[in-house]
This record gives sequence, C-alpha cells and structure tokens, in this order.
Amino acid sequence: MSKISAISFNNGSFSSFAWHQKPAITSSPYYYDEDKAKKEGLKESELLTNDICTNTKITARKVANTLTVYPVKGFKGDKNANFYEYLTMGMFPYITGGLTFIALFNGISKHLSLKSAEAAKKYGLGMALGVVFYAAAKAISKKFVSVPVKMKTGVDLDLPCRNVVSMITSTPEEYKAEEERLSALKEAGIPDKKSFEYHKVYESVDYPRFDLLYEKDKDKKRNEYYDKIAEKNGFGTNLNDSDQEVKPFIKGVVRKARTAQNLSQYLWAATGVGIGVQEPWAELLELRRVYPGKTFKGFLKTTCRTLYNSTVKSCKEFFNGGREGAINPHAKIVGRTILGLALITTVAGAINAMRNPYIKNTKAMDNSTVFKDNQRVTED
Repeated sequence: MSKISAISFNNGSFSSFAWHQKPAITSSPYYYDEDKAKKEGLKESELLTNDICTNTKITARKVANTLTVYPVKGFKGDKNANFYEYLTMGMFPYITGGLTFIALFNGISKHLSLKSAEAAKKYGLGMALGVVFYAAAKAISKKFVSVPVKMKTGVDLDLPCRNVVSMITSTPEEYKAEEERLSALKEAGIPDKKSFEYHKVYESVDYPRFDLLYEKDKDKKRNEYYDKIAEKNGFGTNLNDSDQEVKPFIKGVVRKARTAQNLSQYLWAATGVGIGVQEPWAELLELRRVYPGKTFKGFLKTTCRTLYNSTVKSCKEFFNGGREGAINPHAKIVGRTILGLALITTVAGAINAMRNPYIKNTKAMDNSTVFKDNQRVTED
C-alpha cells in the first residue's frame, strides 16, 4: 500500500509530493503504523473544528515548537526535520523582532544624553510596534476576505486539519528507541505533539483535502457537507453527486479568495506599520512612571485607557499625515492611498470570490436551449 504526503503553504503557489512505499515488515523504517494507529483511535489525518479554542491551541503549539523543538532538530540535522517545520519557523522573526528593537535602543540609551536617550527609546518602541502591527494586520486582514466568503458560500478557507507525521528511523535500533519513547509518553499520559502537523483543508489550491469533508457518521448522508454547499449556492437540492457538482466551484472560490488575500494582506500590513510608528505611542513609555503611585488595578485601568487613546490618535495621525499643526501633505497622500488600496482589494476580492459563474452559465443554457428526443436544439 502506498501513502502520499503533500506539503504546501498558505499562498497555494507551491505543492511538493513525496511518495513512500509502506514496507510489509514489522520493523518498518516509518514509525506510523496504520493498523496500530486505528486500534489506538489515532487517525493519520483528522478534521478539526474552526473555533477560537482550537485555533488558540494550534497557535500555542506552533509558537512553542518554533522556539524549542524545530530549531534544535534543524541544527542537529535530524532526518525528521521537514519543510512544514521550516515554514512554521517563519513566525520566529515576528516574535523576536520587536523585542530586539526595544532591547537595542534601550541598551544604547544608557550611553546617550537624556534628550537623545528619550528619542532613542521612542524610535525603538515605534519600530517594535511596527513589527507587531505588521504581523497582526497581515493575519487579521485575511479574515476580511474569509469571513464574508464563508457567510455567502459556506466555504471555510480557515478550516483546520491535523496530520500524524511518519517518523523516519534508519535502523531497527532507532525504531526500537522511538517505540520506547512513545510508550513512555503514553504511560505518562503525555501526547506526542511533535509528531503532529497542522494544516488547512484548503491550504493547497490545486489539491484540497476533499477526502476529509465526507461525513463519516453512518446515520448521516455521506455528501452532507457538499449538499449544504450546493443548496447555499443555487446548485439545487437532492443531487445525486453533489460533491462532483460543487468541487470545481469550491476550487474557484478558494483561488479567487486566496488571490484577494495575497494582494490585500501586504497593503494592510503596510497600514499597520504606518499606524505603529506614529508619535502617540510614546505615551506608553510614561506608564513606568505611573505604576509606583497606583495599585495594580489602577495601573491596569490606566494602561487600557492609554492604549485606547494611543490607538485612536495614531490612526488619526496616519490618516491625516501627522498631528494637528504639523501635517505632512506627502505622508497624508501616501497613508490614504495605502489604506484606500487595501480596502478596494479586500472588498473587490471578496465580492469576486463570492460570485458563482456556474449558476450563470446554467441559466444561460436553460434559456437558450430546449431538449427534444434527448438532443439539445438551440432556439433562435
């Protein structure tokens, strides 16, 4: 029996396939044992729910592995280090970048005059917030497309799934050691999270995980998911093969939505950087002088109020090109242009993704043709 493992990333522009032949012998060079996994209730691929709790757990595990497990495996040249781990470590600069800027500018401020030190701290904070806002705006902006697309078409672009990774062992000794390690984890009740990969069902545009969307419950229709998509998008009800009817439509939605996300996310990221480097954020530096005279509750209340005021003022300054009395007309034009382009690409991309050309073509055929003796005859 052969297995296929697909590796792809969110842009949908890369798909690499590696075929592995599963040996029949017990001391397999691949740790994943399909029969044994089924007995233990562990699935090779499993569909997950798209909710806040699940997404938080996935993000936490990715961050933890990015800072600990994956770099160690890479530096050691571990044969089990793979491309998924390499891509996941792409979040590392966002985690360390802001802290690096703050540490750098705070470090040199000790050797500067009082006025220069305050300026250095402001620059460091602005750059750190720029990194944070870049990552946050880039991630959140994808929801501006995926949420309306899901509401209109029923296609959830962010639907997660989990894969169990085959652990490669070159020798029987390594295989035995891997078995003992997993047995110890199982006895202690600790799941082996390092052997999990988290993907999206529609992560690959050309090869979505349609197989995970079929209903496994025998009391329900196998094509229940596809029936809902068909009914929601005007394909009709009680179709014999709803999955075959809507799969081309789903692929079209994913392609158009991903294009909109890829175009708009960097414009929103640029908007985030522009907001993050505005001067009102310097008010956060004053908080360290407020805490000694306040209780923790009072300090927390002051911090929330300062964050809110700084956010509002920074957004206004980004849109207007500076604070009142010191407006830069060029910055005003650039800021509004970037924001306008981000809004246009997001709205236009979402609307384009929600269009259903298949229904339009079907209606056009129904109005222009009739069927006589099982043959289509075009009417003038």
